[in-house]
Amino acid sequence: EPRRLERGGEGATIVVLLAERARPLLLVNGELVLRGPVGDPGRVLLTWDATLEGHPLSRGRYALMLEAEDRLGNVSAPTEAVIVRIVRPRR
Repeated sequence: EPRRLERGGEGATIVVLLAERARPLLLVNGELVLRGPVGDPGRVLLTWDATLEGHPLSRGRYALMLEAEDRLGNVSAPTEAVIVRIVRPRR
């Protein structure tokens, strides 16, 4: 079952585990949507507002993947996708 996010809601906090000092990158359906701050090895929190190019995502299913970019610009392979479902806000 996909994780649910409300359209126009608070977004999501994503936990990233870095093996080395790097910048986490969030991809939605293969498109880069967020470059996080450079973090030290270990657990880093990445906050995403569930937007794409500044616009709230439409209702539907989206594949989220993470990559990490090291200080030399090398980018890791993407993680396995996590599916999220954007839903209409509750009233």
